[in-house]
Amino acid sequence: MDLQLLIAVNIMVISGLAIVLGLLQRAKHQGWLIAVHAAILAAGALALALGWSQPGTIVAGLFIPLIIVPGTFTWLATRRSNMGENQAAAHYSRWAAVFHPSPNARLTAKLAQAQAHDDPDQRAAALRSLTEGMPPTQKAVSEALASRAEGRWGDVLGIIRSDATAGELLRGLEIRALGELGRVDEMVGVYTDNKTRLQGTDLRNSQLFVFAFCGRDRAVELLLDTKRPVFDAPTVAYWKTIAAFYSGNNRDRARAALENLAAADERPLTRAAAARHLSQAPVTERGVLSAASQAEIDALETRLVRDAPLRDMRLRRCPVTLALLIANSAMFALEASRGDAEDLQTLFDLGALWPPAVLQLGQWWRLATALFLHFGWAHFMINMLSLMALGRFVETAFGSLRMLVIYVIAGLGSMASVLGLMHTGMIEPSILVGASGAIMGLFGAIVARQLRNWMNSRDVLDRRGLIALSVIMAVQVAADFSIPNVSFAGHASGFAFGFIMALGLGSLMPKAGVIKTMKRSDRLVD
Repeated sequence: MDLQLLIAVNIMVISGLAIVLGLLQRAKHQGWLIAVHAAILAAGALALALGWSQPGTIVAGLFIPLIIVPGTFTWLATRRSNMGENQAAAHYSRWAAVFHPSPNARLTAKLAQAQAHDDPDQRAAALRSLTEGMPPTQKAVSEALASRAEGRWGDVLGIIRSDATAGELLRGLEIRALGELGRVDEMVGVYTDNKTRLQGTDLRNSQLFVFAFCGRDRAVELLLDTKRPVFDAPTVAYWKTIAAFYSGNNRDRARAALENLAAADERPLTRAAAARHLSQAPVTERGVLSAASQAEIDALETRLVRDAPLRDMRLRRCPVTLALLIANSAMFALEASRGDAEDLQTLFDLGALWPPAVLQLGQWWRLATALFLHFGWAHFMINMLSLMALGRFVETAFGSLRMLVIYVIAGLGSMASVLGLMHTGMIEPSILVGASGAIMGLFGAIVARQLRNWMNSRDVLDRRGLIALSVIMAVQVAADFSIPNVSFAGHASGFAFGFIMALGLGSLMPKAGVIKTMKRSDRLVD
């Protein structure tokens, strides 16, 4: 297996997917990122078309500094900001802008530095000091954040709505401002109209605002109670208190908790916010939610409950996935101990699928043993990384027994399908090894679950997930035909078996991924 070709094609697949999803979200501020992915895709295509010897090195050399490094710094900045570590957030934002010097990244770095002040007045002053000489949109963003630091939510809303581009950048803040002002029905409407454009932290935070200001305390607890907290403890306590206060349940207890925040919290903004909420009417008196808004919140909470099991996908909680990883690793170690994991005689001796051995000698057990053999380190590592990602997801969503059934049936089915095609002459007889058919079965199960999710909910977020999986399938097909010695028939049949099994078994929820199978076109025996 050509490692350089494998690296190039897989990175190009990722960039292609990022471009499609970015275009589907119609987010103008992602133009720079889409252009970077397009440049990576073009460089890879040129390297492959001209037959350069190191296409993987070329593509990875662009992808790592232009996508991985700034993406990591951006994630760290967001993480530190959510945890209240504003100085660290500013530091990482500056580094993100160094590697990804788009106008939005540079603006984000400046804003993060201004918001590093713990005192609200100093923060607001620092933000306003940035506005001199700024373009109108950037000035509006800075002014809106300054008003937020002062707790003037009416001004925040007015500023955001005065500039359409600023509104796109600060959609989550607009949703919060409406909730803070008690305009809850309008808040839900803005969320509904824009949820397809929100992503990552913005989407999660917007959902938090909707739940909290509409009094869905159960949903807020479920959203915030994760193995790895997304906010610092005081922020989590604040949002749980707000949700409980507006839920109407245990109102006296919730009011007492809010009064405690207003009187004793160490953060001035939290004290002011708690006092403001105490002065407002309960959510049922602040404005009746329309039937459409109620339905939207109900559907959002249903999705949250449905997806809750997937919050903890640690490997130690997925015994079948762990056992499969160990079994495959043990077999690969045995291959290596026999001399060469790319030696066809070694693979045959250990149980690779070879049509004459199965059909003429009756060695049907090779359908199973071939699933645990791999042609070289690249083939092994890609399949194991894919198994670890998809296996944990499917096992958490479907349960251990169902995941094992899907894996086994898809693996055996893919091997049997390729064997049948070889026997009929539609495919040239060849050595076949690898877990890719079984792993593609896991991907098929994920697609089946996502399709079921969308058919049940008709929610645009589920539709977006289905579209993303469809794009992955399309680029996977392209990759199969681009990389030599990859069995498209094995992938397609494994996917089909997994898809059908998942529809038959039912599920809880899945995710996406891409894998590769191995096929060697060299004859081993006559």
